[in-house]
Amino acid sequence: MGAAQSYGLLELNGGNLVLAQHAHVAGNVGVGTNGFAQGQRSNVDGTVFVGNNASTQFGVGFVASGGVVTQNTTQVVNDANGASGYYQQLNPTRTFNDLRTSQTLVGNGGFNVIQVRNLDYLRDTLTLRGGVNDYFVFNIRGDFSFRNSTMRLQGGLTADHVLFNITTTGATVDIRNARSAIFGTILAPRGNVSYQDAANFRGAIMARNVSMFSRADLNNGTPLPPPPPTGASLSGNVFEDLDFSGTQDAGEFGLAHFVLTVYDANGVQVGNSFETAEGTETAPPDGSFSFTGLQAGVYSLVVTPDVNYGVVSDVVGSAGGNFDLNNRGTIFSINLVAGMQATGYQFGGIGGFGN
Repeated sequence: MGAAQSYGLLELNGGNLVLAQHAHVAGNVGVGTNGFAQGQRSNVDGTVFVGNNASTQFGVGFVASGGVVTQNTTQVVNDANGASGYYQQLNPTRTFNDLRTSQTLVGNGGFNVIQVRNLDYLRDTLTLRGGVNDYFVFNIRGDFSFRNSTMRLQGGLTADHVLFNITTTGATVDIRNARSAIFGTILAPRGNVSYQDAANFRGAIMARNVSMFSRADLNNGTPLPPPPPTGASLSGNVFEDLDFSGTQDAGEFGLAHFVLTVYDANGVQVGNSFETAEGTETAPPDGSFSFTGLQAGVYSLVVTPDVNYGVVSDVVGSAGGNFDLNNRGTIFSINLVAGMQATGYQFGGIGGFGN
């Protein structure tokens, strides 16, 4: 999240922020460039930072303990937008159409990416169970409604490891009723958040339009999720393509001793080459390879086969690219953006080419 980590409430992308009817924010509040903020009979235990060309209308009973300060919030907004885009492109570890009933989701020890169309809870419970190394990212394509419902964090999981990323323009987030308890960050750069009643919300809200009223209480007592990694990655595998189909079928195992090399747009090798590994007595090689720490840019991926094999197929992965039917073993024009985890790049090999 970068600079956005220091905010409990943040208006993004020229939208509106409204605090009314005894709303309370424990944390800093930010108003982005060209945004509008309105407040009355509400209080902020922190500072309100107002961006360039933004306007405010703070009336009777509005108090900010740290005052109202004019400050360039461009980087803050850019970091929040960039984080949303990064998390959106992560490959899901679990997918739901709609979430409308109580669920218990158990972590995998790392990033848990949950893809959902709509999350609509009414008198339901969402339980997230994971350790200190688990992160739960919900990429929600539609609306997020949380009414008279509760969240439970178990196993050492904390609010700063939970993110609800609302990815669709115009999507709505509706949180209400004093019984509700919610933990984590709501990130909706193009969406609308309405938060009312004295629900227990521990985390942060960042959205284009935000309304807090009717004693809504937001406690940013924990830091936000970590910033996305700056380095991109590129991975895939080499397999024995016995039927020349370009698809790894049953019985087509990974291949060892194939050397993979990445080149930048100028044809300069990036980092060290990677050689696919041998298998074991009980498991064949999987032919996998991975390059990490790559910067944003356009790359080529080249495979040099084992001496007894030739390359007969190329499969383009999640970051796109092209290949030449007359020059198997090279995938070029792979466009990586910052933090992207590009997967699915494959090369099919066949034996009998050596001496």
